[in-house]
Amino acid sequence: MTGGGQQATRPVRGRWRLIGVALAVVAALTAAPLLITQMLTDSHGSTASRGTSTPTAATFDAKVQQAATKAMSGRKGSVVALDPATGRILAVAGKSSATTTPSPSPLPAGLNRQALEGATRTTYPPGAVFELVTVAAALESDLYGSVDQATGTPNPWIIPSTTVKMQDHNNNCENASLRLAMRYRCNSVFGKAAVDLGAEALRKQAELFGFNAPLLTTPLLATSARFPTGTTGAQTALCGVGQFDVTASPLQLAVIAAAIANNGTLLRPYVLTQGNDAARKGKRVMSAATAAGLKALMTDSVQAGSASSAAISGVHVGASTGTFQSLGEDTGSGDNGIIKDGNPGTWLVSYAADDRPRVAVAVLLDDDDRDGAGTIAKTIMQAALH
Repeated sequence: MTGGGQQATRPVRGRWRLIGVALAVVAALTAAPLLITQMLTDSHGSTASRGTSTPTAATFDAKVQQAATKAMSGRKGSVVALDPATGRILAVAGKSSATTTPSPSPLPAGLNRQALEGATRTTYPPGAVFELVTVAAALESDLYGSVDQATGTPNPWIIPSTTVKMQDHNNNCENASLRLAMRYRCNSVFGKAAVDLGAEALRKQAELFGFNAPLLTTPLLATSARFPTGTTGAQTALCGVGQFDVTASPLQLAVIAAAIANNGTLLRPYVLTQGNDAARKGKRVMSAATAAGLKALMTDSVQAGSASSAAISGVHVGASTGTFQSLGEDTGSGDNGIIKDGNPGTWLVSYAADDRPRVAVAVLLDDDDRDGAGTIAKTIMQAALH
C-alpha cells in the first residue's frame, strides 16, 4: 500500500507480520557467577592497567543463574532477570535463533558472549508488551484518569487514514477500560490511545524507559531499542501496540517491568559491579500512581488473563504477554540483529515482590508457547525469592 496511513500497515522493514497480541518476556543467555579480575575497557575504549584496576565481580546470582539456565535448557530464546531496586543483572540464559553483528568489545572471562549479546544486541518487535508503555503515556498525560475508566473505543476501530480494522482477540473490547483491554487483548483500545496521545507523547514516554539510547555500554555496547520519529496517525496506532517500526531487546523489556515494579523509578542495568553499588541513583520515568495502575493491570493478567502460568502462591506477581511473527532465520537485517520472516515468537515480562520488588524477568521464546514462557519466568522468580 502507498501513502499516509496505508504505508503504516507495511511490516517492519518490509517484512514484519506482527499480530500485536498480549505481552511477554525476553531474555538472554548463559553465564556464571565469578570474580573477574581482568582488565576492563572503559567508556572511551581505553584499557585500565592491571596494576590499578579494582577487582570487578559479575553481577549474576548463582541460584538465579542456575534456575535460568536449567529452565531454558533445550529451548530457543532468551531470558534475563534484574533486581528492580538496583538494576543488577541477576541472570542471562538461552540460545537465540537470531544472528547479530558481534560486538568488537572484549569480554572479561566468565561472561558468555552469545548469551549477553542475545539479551542486549538482538532486537525484536515487542508486540503487545509495548502496550505497557502506551498505558504509562496515557496515564501520565491524563488521557484517562485510571485503568478502570471507559475508553470510548468503538467496535470496530478503524486505523486512521485507512479502511483497515484494528484486530482484536475478543468480542468484549467496545468501550473497554485499560484493565479489560489488557485482559482481553484489545489492540483497538491501545491503538486508539496512541493516536489520541499523539506520536510525540508516546515517543517521549518510550525514551524515558530507555528507547533510542543504549541501556548498557560496558562490557559491550547494547543495541538501542527503537521507537520511530515522524510517524503518521496510522503508523502511531501500530506503534501503540508494538508494531510498525518498534523494536526492543529482552533487556529493554525487562527494564520496563523493573521500573513498574520499582514504583516508577528506573535503575540502569549493569552486569559488572565496581565500587559502591548501593549508591546508584535511579530516574523517575512515571509517577508512583501510574506505576500502581500498571501493576494492577499486570496482576490482573496473572489472576484472570494470559499470564496465569507465572503465578506463585502467596507472592505478588505481575506479568504481561505478547506474540510476534519472527525468530526465524535472519534474512538480511543489517547490523541491528533484527530478525525477519519466521515462526511466531512469544514474550512474557514479569516481576515478583514480597516486602519489596525482588526480581523482574523477561522471557523470549521462538515459538508460540505463552504457558511455557510463564513457567520459565515462575521458576526464575522463585529462585530469586528464596
